[in-house]
Amino acid sequence: MLSVLTCVRPNGVSYLEPLVDTINKVCPIVHKVLACDGEVVEALGWNTIQCGPFPDRHRIDNKFPGWQIFELAAKENCDLLFLEDDARPVDENSLVDAVNYIVPEDVAFTSFHRSSYTTPGIHPARMFVMSQAIKIPARSLPWLLKWRKVCWGDWNVLVGVDLAIAEAGHNNSWLYEQTERNYFDHVGLVSAARPSQNSVSLI
Repeated sequence: MLSVLTCVRPNGVSYLEPLVDTINKVCPIVHKVLACDGEVVEALGWNTIQCGPFPDRHRIDNKFPGWQIFELAAKENCDLLFLEDDARPVDENSLVDAVNYIVPEDVAFTSFHRSSYTTPGIHPARMFVMSQAIKIPARSLPWLLKWRKVCWGDWNVLVGVDLAIAEAGHNNSWLYEQTERNYFDHVGLVSAARPSQNSVSLI
């Protein structure tokens, strides 16, 4: 499964359309899910889902819709290429390669976005940040879903799907892989979750 998580951003800014167009062009047969946190957007060839409602969410926090996508992938027992809408494949080959990538058996997931915060190699999951583009194998999804239920205190204080994945992985002594090659750039200058940082340079 390939999923894209999108949301309404300030001042009508949207990064979704170019990503959807590229995916439709180079990966037309892949099972695609567009998860909308807020206003529903339809896309040809995509299964669109409305995220929420989330009665226990008291602020903008994409870990809630992220976990909804994980639940869907777990029900289908499939590997998940999880993309945020402000990720851009470096080129068409990068997208195809990420779709077909096999996560190594000794790690829980693979991150395809390189940033100033990330270092290539195998790392403890607690070090994971930047969830623009990750591959989560089916074997890792049950623990992510279980972790929210058994570690509610941890879940409640964390803001962001990347930090929630990192904490869940830390609780399960996971390792993750950061690819040396950068498959996806981060193009999102305008953040829904952190509007105070909207003038900050990309990482």
